[in-house]
Amino acid sequence: MNKHLNLVPALVVLFYELDDEVWKAKQSECATKVEIIRLENAFYEHAQTYYYTEIRRVKSHNDFVNKTTHQFKIAFFGELKLDTKNALKYYRTAYSLVHELRAHVINMMEIKTMAGFVNYEELLEHYELSVNYASNTTHLWMPSLSSGSILICARIRLAELAFEHKAWMSKQFQSFGDLFDEAIKLGLTTIQTQNPGFHYQQAVYYAQERKKQATHLCADEASVSYPTPDPLETTSGALDFYGQRAWRQGHQSIDPPDTEKEKGGILALQVKEKDVPHSMGEEYYQAKDSTKALK
Repeated sequence: MNKHLNLVPALVVLFYELDDEVWKAKQSECATKVEIIRLENAFYEHAQTYYYTEIRRVKSHNDFVNKTTHQFKIAFFGELKLDTKNALKYYRTAYSLVHELRAHVINMMEIKTMAGFVNYEELLEHYELSVNYASNTTHLWMPSLSSGSILICARIRLAELAFEHKAWMSKQFQSFGDLFDEAIKLGLTTIQTQNPGFHYQQAVYYAQERKKQATHLCADEASVSYPTPDPLETTSGALDFYGQRAWRQGHQSIDPPDTEKEKGGILALQVKEKDVPHSMGEEYYQAKDSTKALK
């Protein structure tokens, strides 16, 4: 995602100024405004071609290892291509394939991160279709969100970092609430029993549960110093895969690569969690300011 959103453009256009004659400035200014519109259309077609080629390239991979990633890539390029219907189709397929991933405490955070990406994109494309094509299909939102919650809740999670799961659930409900709220502002018709407030309420609930877990699990870390070197830093400053632990870079086995690094990484996350201002969030919640509470 980072590659095609920030590093590799679909098209690069360079302009070179051949003349700089001041007396022609006004004349060219008028002509330029017209030409810009024509150029935009021409460049748009080239960009569409690029993403279409990328989709064909991904589809040509017959022996792909990760089916979820394969479908996600096709959906992602479809989204960049502004092909909303096909993007939604492949995002839904990718999400259904998340169920087939082999879950373990070592890769659980990667699976959660992937599920979060896919579910968010699926709902985003869904409400865009609903708003743009006046399709009142709000009832499809709830099953998608609920299935995501059930899927992740049923998975194994690291006991020492149980607060991470609560934080993840809280963030999911907050994101879905934001999407739903934005869709309504853009014209999506909904019913009284389905509204963003439900998602925000659930987000705050899990935030409170996160505080309870953190208080219990991080209570003994008050006198413990942060481990050095920092296990949450990588040589490149980035992770190989979204959701992967920093201290497990380059390691794909379900067995921990280094017991001491594993302990240090868990300790670092617990120490950082201890510094999260949970009490401020609860005070904002009691004051019925959900936006600040979730921050």
